[in-house]
Amino acid sequence: MSVRGRQTLALNKRALQQNLARVEKALPENNNQAPVVSCGKPAAGNVVRIVDPGSRQALGEGRIGEIWLDGPSKGGGYWHRPDVTAEVFGARIAGDDHHTYLRTGDLGFLYEGELFVCGRTKDLIIVRGVNCYPSDIEAIVGQDAHVRDGCVAAFSVERDEGEVPVVVAEVRDGQALPDAHALARAIRRHCHIDPNTILFVPAHSIPKTTSGKIRRAQTRKLWLDGKLPVVASYTHQIPEAPDAAAGPLERFHHLIESYDLTGQEDCSFADLGIDSLALAELRADLQALLAEHGAGAVAEEVNARLLQRLTVAEFFRLMRQFGSGSGECGQPLHALRQALDQISADYDEYEATQMRADAQLPLPALPPARTGAPSDILLTGATGFLGPFLLASLLGQTSYTLHALVRATDAAHGLDRIVASLRRARLWSPALEAEVRARVRILCGDLAEPRLGVGEAEFQRLAEGIDTIVHNGALVNYVRTYDALRPANVAGTWELLRLAMTAHRKTFHLVSSTFIYGWSTKPVVGESYANAEMSGLDFGYSQTKWVAEQLALAAQRQGLDVRIYRPSLISPTSAGFGSQDDILVRLTAFMIEHGVAVSALNQISLLPADLIADHIVALMGLPAETVCGHVFNMTADGYYNLMNITRLLSERYGYRFTYYDIPSFAEQLNVRCAPRDPLYPLVDFLTRSSDKIAAMRDKRYDNTQYRRARALAGVRLREPSLTDTVDDLVRFLRDARLITDETEDTQSIA
Repeated sequence: MSVRGRQTLALNKRALQQNLARVEKALPENNNQAPVVSCGKPAAGNVVRIVDPGSRQALGEGRIGEIWLDGPSKGGGYWHRPDVTAEVFGARIAGDDHHTYLRTGDLGFLYEGELFVCGRTKDLIIVRGVNCYPSDIEAIVGQDAHVRDGCVAAFSVERDEGEVPVVVAEVRDGQALPDAHALARAIRRHCHIDPNTILFVPAHSIPKTTSGKIRRAQTRKLWLDGKLPVVASYTHQIPEAPDAAAGPLERFHHLIESYDLTGQEDCSFADLGIDSLALAELRADLQALLAEHGAGAVAEEVNARLLQRLTVAEFFRLMRQFGSGSGECGQPLHALRQALDQISADYDEYEATQMRADAQLPLPALPPARTGAPSDILLTGATGFLGPFLLASLLGQTSYTLHALVRATDAAHGLDRIVASLRRARLWSPALEAEVRARVRILCGDLAEPRLGVGEAEFQRLAEGIDTIVHNGALVNYVRTYDALRPANVAGTWELLRLAMTAHRKTFHLVSSTFIYGWSTKPVVGESYANAEMSGLDFGYSQTKWVAEQLALAAQRQGLDVRIYRPSLISPTSAGFGSQDDILVRLTAFMIEHGVAVSALNQISLLPADLIADHIVALMGLPAETVCGHVFNMTADGYYNLMNITRLLSERYGYRFTYYDIPSFAEQLNVRCAPRDPLYPLVDFLTRSSDKIAAMRDKRYDNTQYRRARALAGVRLREPSLTDTVDDLVRFLRDARLITDETEDTQSIA
């Protein structure tokens, strides 16, 4: 490997437990993230493959498996042990009879060309199908001041109930022991498993190698043989649920303890580090408990937005009010609902006030234009979903030098990230990589930071050197609030507009979204309509995209050349690349898995990422005086709805669906959707929005200016057929394993 790795990644722990390396970019830090450090790139002449040790199938980027190596540094084998040599040094990947590899026994994954090691295959702890790495548990326990540094061993043993984790820790002083219950809670919080046993032993009880590494297998054997000198031990006891006759307060306290909370925390559930999935689980638990105690109507008020607004202490003050007794005429319940309604109303008013203020953030006076032909473009969001296609289109359709704002440790790392994103998008070729390395300049920064995270001097240098800005970067999340998304989506746009109006004026291209329309019930939403009345904007992503667009329109009114591109839903490409975070991708996977579909006539617009990017770049090249309007609804020309998609899924792939109207489908979501479903974190969002979605049945997109501009630019006029779009969607769902093998077996492909 190279001398050192460039990256430290934050991985989603729940995905990690399923052997998936899901990188959480730009999300707030939370307890469901695990940091991993890169080992660097393979040295020249060496090959690193990630392989499923069971099937011996090669795994793609972001999949965790056994690390297999080949190259000049690979040894010849074990002395006089031909069988083991063949197994370890002569391993073959299924379908490849021409190469042999060394099986390292290490687990890891490749990301952006760099190797990340997770642990050893033989040490992996698997509890109820959840993977846990001993090093993660050991690191948590090792943080306790009473535990000796580097002297913790975690392993698993078999019990009647299955595999269970055991932790052995050397203590500094046998008279001053760690709090075993606190350690167990910390392990549960960070690793999502309960340790069966925690053992405290004297110094030098845990065997180590000559290089100081923990011998986990030998420690396990010593304990099973009764040869460990145990000072004290802890055994996990499953807490008894409150008695059926227990009151609401006791039940709520039991629930909150299961989330390792006290009920006194002076911050929101999200601020505590609870990720969107855990937030959805907590919401479901709280709603069920309220309904169980006769407060079903109030349960509907407890949603993910509320849990991000209230502090934990505030929430439990309200619960104490509810649990104080039914009172006369149901007063406590009525008072609780009134309190929740008032909190929501107050926060809605705060958000609206903040949005209006942000939409009027001051911009510099318009500077003069620079003479001469443009030569340099700044691009944001180059490593996201649409970004690689925009970058490839800019390189292919223009001769500009591109400056890419990338979160990176240095310029070389930034270039590697861009090349890796092109590979993920299945765009890579040697020629394209050569173009990237010749024409792309890396700007190490962050949209969410003041002055884009580059500092005042670099900001000024950039202002003087570039001619055009293509702003594509944004944080897409349907659960987080306006405040959470504001730094990247609003403040970042404002900084870029300031950049566009510093030194000399620059053309500003904003990739916006049809979500700026909110839950509009207008029969036709045209390109000139910007929802100035701020109607129907009730979730963070739509709110921040609306404010970003308002800022761009304000700059346009000052005389800046601004063009706004509003895609609707961006679908997977014909090469099979898509986004697992896309709402329609998640919804389609859920419908296929559960055999349910929604009977709705709402217009759906799907255009693939590569076509969207090609069209944006083509429209960028049109002279300002030839463009009739500067806002483009990048939507499909023809009308179709979700039922057209599910019918094609049935006709072409044999998937069977039971159809429900929108309110009934929302009920099915709540009954069927489980934490393992990618759609689960969005159940609250979809349920809360179901009436608004139903009310938009007759809304249609007008994309007249987009069609006219396409004709002027001479680009591909027709989008793929809906049949092709559905085929590409299914191909991506399979490749991403968002639909199970059992589901695929039911297909009868036409």
